[in-house]
Amino acid sequence: MKKIPESDAAVDLNPMLDVIFILLIFFIVVASFQQERVLPIEEPGKAAGDRKSASLILEVDANNQVFHNHHAIAVTALRGYIAQARAENGADLSVLVMAHSAASVQAYADIVDAAQLALVDTVMVKILPL
Repeated sequence: MKKIPESDAAVDLNPMLDVIFILLIFFIVVASFQQERVLPIEEPGKAAGDRKSASLILEVDANNQVFHNHHAIAVTALRGYIAQARAENGADLSVLVMAHSAASVQAYADIVDAAQLALVDTVMVKILPL
């Protein structure tokens, strides 16, 4: 049996490249592209200038405690507090959350949930630097 020298042995990669390109074209054609849904976020400075509505400003500190005018508000009392402010200021009340950057997302979620239950449409969040 005749031994083939190593320098003459070669592997043809053209068929493999053809298969790779065919698979690439297949997956590009088959893939369904969806647009990402974007949540509309209004910046507090722009919203205040555009609207003539009253704003309820809530502050969230680093310990996730909620304050209004330096008075602490329990998370369980947020819905009633926001509903009372809406009754006093009208249906176009907006809630502005001034949050400490170390506050948890759960604090924001509690405020947004309470505002939605109190029928407030606009909730804006501003993250304060450290």
